[in-house]
Amino acid sequence: MQILVTGATGNLGFSVIETLLKNIPTENISAFVRGEEKISEIKAKGIMFFREIMIMYPLSKVRWRM
Repeated sequence: MQILVTGATGNLGFSVIETLLKNIPTENISAFVRGEEKISEIKAKGIMFFREIMIMYPLSKVRWRM
């Protein structure tokens, strides 16, 4: 089972990772991060992480269908 923690560099997300590490193997945990603050700590724990990528696209160019 693979668990993906979103917001992993925030206070709550980082606490969730700490709790998970006490209960499941590191290779079962992945982190989705946006901030740079705690990425080095997540790397040091051996957790695979993904950086958030935000794509800006003008809503005026979206074709809405109903």
